[in-house]
Parts: sequence; C-alpha cells; structure tokens
Amino acid sequence: MPRSGTTLTESLCGAHSKIFPGDELPYFPALFKSLGMRGELPKAFVSAVQEMTEEFSVELAQTYLSRVRPIVGNAEFFTDKLPHNFVRVGLIKLLFPNAKIIHCRRHPLDNCVSIFTNSMRKFHNTYKSDLKTLGLYYRQYWQLMQHWREIMPGAMHEVYYEDMVANTELNARDLIAHIGLEWEDGVMDRQNSQKSVKTLSAWQVRQPVYTSSAGRWRVYEKHLGPLIDILEPIVEQYEAELAALETQNSGTSQ
Repeated sequence: MPRSGTTLTESLCGAHSKIFPGDELPYFPALFKSLGMRGELPKAFVSAVQEMTEEFSVELAQTYLSRVRPIVGNAEFFTDKLPHNFVRVGLIKLLFPNAKIIHCRRHPLDNCVSIFTNSMRKFHNTYKSDLKTLGLYYRQYWQLMQHWREIMPGAMHEVYYEDMVANTELNARDLIAHIGLEWEDGVMDRQNSQKSVKTLSAWQVRQPVYTSSAGRWRVYEKHLGPLIDILEPIVEQYEAELAALETQNSGTSQ
C-alpha cells in the first residue's frame, strides 16, 4: 500500500552500486490496461490472461523494458516501487519470472491513518474518501496479498516497516541478499541513493531513519472507530507477526 515504507526500502536498495532506483514507474498499469485490467468487463481481462501465449508474454515484457530503459539505462537491477503493483504481482511474475517482489508492510492502522491524512493523487480518493471505505479497501488488499502467498509461496520478501526502522542494517542485508547481490557497506549511506523521488516521502530520503511514525494512529484513536472495527482481526494478526519477528531478532542478536 502507499505510505507503507516503500521510499525507505527503495532508498536502501538504490544505495547499492548495482541497483538503479526507478521510483514509481507508470508502465505496468498502462501495459495491463491494454489487456482490460481495471476495465468495465472483468471477464474480458480474465480471458485475455488465460489465453496469453508464451510469445505474447515475451512481447509484453519487452514492451515494458523498452519503456523503462530510457530511465534506468543499462542497469542490470532496477526498482519499480509503484505501490499499487500489489494488484499485479501474478502478472509481473508471469512476465518476469526472476523478478524479486518486495512486499512493504506497516501496521494497518498507522498505514491507513497516513493515507487518510495526507493529500495524494486523485486516483487515491476512490478508496480513501472515508474511514469505512479505506478500511474495506485495506482488507481487500490484505486478502489479495494472502492469495499471492498461497499460489506463489516464497515469491515475496516481506519487509515490516516497524522492524525496518528498528533494525535497519539487518533488514537491508536481508534485502540485498534476497535480490541476489553481495553486501556493500555503502547501502547504509542512503541519502543520495534516489535522484528524483516525486512522492510525499521525498524528503525522507535525505533524513536519518526515524521511528516516530510507528504507533501514530493512537493519537487519533478516538476518531478511528469505523476503521478499527473493520481492521481488528487484521491488526491482531499483524501485531502477532511483528511480535514473533521481534522475538526472532532478539534471539539472533544474542
């Protein structure tokens, strides 16, 4: 989701000498729209994907790369951090089987509060206009990500925002290892790793990693009733996963 730590994550990747930070590239949405994705006839999109030949998938992949190359140059590795690529994970893996999918996660209530309280592009108003709609949308996102995990086990590297800011180097090393590259100490010097960030988080690239955004939802708790009600089971699951991760990291550091 937007506001889940994508800029921080990309800044760490982009600080590696072999990775070009591509920021939010618009080419996957345009590419899959040509197949009927987000159209008025979902069955037409499903049929287009089911009937896709290997030759056509290669053609689509080459089309994407031809549009990206003027931005990323000849970089062997580059990032495309458009948050709503989460709806396209299956198609991305179909076109690029070796793609490394990094799933940026954040406490559901913190994530939603950040989305709700920040001015964003017009598209986002379709799901962030009120707390109930936002909560239902987040729940659908959560269910879709669980679907990708089930049909492609191990395909995604999960990054928890709260753990990333608390254990930045540990997470950065795991990221670089997931991508398949050797560690470079320069990864931790991320301030100049993104040259043209255009999102709300642009200023964060030039700041030290900070923890003040974690738990921010509690400031607004009395106003978040509809959101809390909808997300309660998801929050419980996320907090349990985060607690297990903290225990694991504690054991690793001893």
